[in-house]
Amino acid sequence: MEPAKDKPSDTVVARPLRPDPIYVAKRVSEDKEIESLLNEAQYILGRPLSGNDNGVLIMLHDNDALPCEVILMLLTYCVENHKGMNHVAMLGASWAKEGILTIEQADEKIRRLEERKEAYRKVQTILGLEFRKASKTEEELYDRWINEWKLGSELIKEAYDVCVDAKGKFIPKYVATILQNWHDEGVRTVDEARARSRKKNSGTDSGSDGHSSFDVNDLSGLGLLSE
Repeated sequence: MEPAKDKPSDTVVARPLRPDPIYVAKRVSEDKEIESLLNEAQYILGRPLSGNDNGVLIMLHDNDALPCEVILMLLTYCVENHKGMNHVAMLGASWAKEGILTIEQADEKIRRLEERKEAYRKVQTILGLEFRKASKTEEELYDRWINEWKLGSELIKEAYDVCVDAKGKFIPKYVATILQNWHDEGVRTVDEARARSRKKNSGTDSGSDGHSSFDVNDLSGLGLLSE
């Protein structure tokens, strides 16, 4: 009887633990680039590095294969945005998966992150909403409206007003569907949006408040009308 063969393991390989002080000291002694990385990082943080700090930075270099100059750009961005080392580790791993391995790629990534943040701030201001941490979905929607579609503030506010009139509250996905419809039909102004609504409603004029009477049938089947 043949011995049973080992079955492939279904165990998910965990992310390696952060290097301990002994490993950190070894890497610093054998690699001047690592020594320089930690020295520059200390300057960026404005304080001596902790064991956790050293571990995160060396892990990003040794395990995630991020070049030192990219790690320093990442660290600078996180410090400027008041993010801790756990965020540095998380974002660094994400950059590595995206293949961000050069200064140029890191610079472009940071530029896009800043654009998304600015889009969020702009939409919150347009709609008069309280500033808070945006969800991932909101960030994606606002980035699309402002940076990709380059919609005017008046059109975004019109979609918001239609949503609130219909639902009694702001529902980002509801507004997104309205704007998607308008974008697909080439609507770029409030006047065009209201003309479209009058046409779809067989000549019915907009309401007395001047807002376009958006056809709720446009939202059917998208799971939004029950919000």
